[in-house]
Amino acid sequence: MRWLSGEVKKDLKDLGNSNISGTLGSELGELKHLQYLELYRNEIGGKIPKALGKLKNLVSMDLYEKRFEGEIPKSLSKLKSLRFLRLSNNKLTGSIPRELTNLSNLKVFDVSNNNLCGTVPVDGPFATFPMERYLPSHYSLTKSDIYTRLFTFNRVLGDHSDLLIASFPPSKAWNKSLPKG
Repeated sequence: MRWLSGEVKKDLKDLGNSNISGTLGSELGELKHLQYLELYRNEIGGKIPKALGKLKNLVSMDLYEKRFEGEIPKSLSKLKSLRFLRLSNNKLTGSIPRELTNLSNLKVFDVSNNNLCGTVPVDGPFATFPMERYLPSHYSLTKSDIYTRLFTFNRVLGDHSDLLIASFPPSKAWNKSLPKG
């Protein structure tokens, strides 16, 4: 995708659903003034480049419904202006980097329908994100299920505040891990 480097100043317009294929190169990290990276619903795959963490002015990153694989780069935690991060419907693995809790401007975070595992952060903006943003589509929970499981976890595990990993209003605490597979 070398064509993305060069004269791009602030955004790539909306290149979602544009029949683009290939991989993202680290050159994207050189587009210092880029604010919107809208490349959803294309045939782009491979790993998400760590160099995207250099895009200090980025407000929105939409890389959903693609073929991305590997882990979510911790370098994305450097994107202090980021408000929207949508990585759903890919083949991402590993856990959600805890460093992303430092993104105080983050309003939308969606990693559903990936192969992620581990715990969901509860700090920073993650305290307000609904659980559906982390789960595969076949895994559904009602609020009743969540409260029942919370009660069961608390009864079995006792009071372990280090296990608190997600929240759903009105509760500010859950004991919930991402399902495996």
